[in-house]
Amino acid sequence: MAAQPSPAARTAEKQRDIQEQVAKADARDRAGKSLKPKAMQAGARLYPVPPFPKQHQLKPGAEYKLDPAPLYEAPFYKGSGKLEGKVALITGGDSGIGRAVAVLFAREGADVAILHLAEGRDAEDTVKAIEAEGRKAMAICGDVKDRVFCQKAVAAVVEVFGKLDVLVNTAAFQVHTADVLDLTEEHFDETLKTNLYGYFFVAQAAVPHMKEGSAIINPGSVTGIEGSKQLIDYSMTKGGIHAFTRALSGQLVPKGHPCERRRPRAGLDAAQSLRQGGEGRVQVRCGYSHEAPGTAGGNRSGLYVPRFTALLELYYRRGVADHRWLLA
Repeated sequence: MAAQPSPAARTAEKQRDIQEQVAKADARDRAGKSLKPKAMQAGARLYPVPPFPKQHQLKPGAEYKLDPAPLYEAPFYKGSGKLEGKVALITGGDSGIGRAVAVLFAREGADVAILHLAEGRDAEDTVKAIEAEGRKAMAICGDVKDRVFCQKAVAAVVEVFGKLDVLVNTAAFQVHTADVLDLTEEHFDETLKTNLYGYFFVAQAAVPHMKEGSAIINPGSVTGIEGSKQLIDYSMTKGGIHAFTRALSGQLVPKGHPCERRRPRAGLDAAQSLRQGGEGRVQVRCGYSHEAPGTAGGNRSGLYVPRFTALLELYYRRGVADHRWLLA
């Protein structure tokens, strides 16, 4: 009669069986991980997923040449008249965030004027998209670094539409530099004058035409708070924009103009609003966000606009302190 294995031997065998089972599971997991994980689709429609074709454009670039085409129309976003009868001026409104803001501001009832540098085809496409929402549109070509141009552009908008209620500054310049020694004076100057002088010149030209209840929105960036090692000049300008907006709002409080700083980005957005002043007075809003990892992207610029209109809604309907929301 064969000897029965001892309890210790049976335990050792059981442990080997368990080890073998885990080894098989680990091998299966490694095989699965060899495939690149797919981006999560969390929106109301399917978004483009990597890999995208490599492409490079010379400045200022053309949105109509991009593949895949950026998404800006936000077909599931329904307007509710938050900007009915208003007139908005959006710098850099020919493409990207600016186009998305322009189109959905129109969907909220605003007539929209856009400023652009030299992107004629993109500007025409944006004008058509605004008009498709049933609103009036105009495009003006020029450089926001030029104070005289900014003054003439604002005057032209007021002449055509009769007033100006909302200014959104989105025109900006950004080119990375890996080494501070490679950041030339010309490059540095272009970034600061576009991103700071441009915001200032257009706002300065717009304020005399704005009545109580008007709004100025200045998109900022997390780089203005945390910095970015390859965007030294750009980070400086975004920090300046944050301070400019807070300081400007202090001047505009008695005039009843909200002056807001927003940092719109794709993915989930957690926005904290700091209220300053009472109902119907100027409010400073400071936004921050971080992209959700693993979400399907492409250019989801159409998702930026509800964040802008949400801020306006908060101003027009009631004052809110320290509110937060998520938009996917």
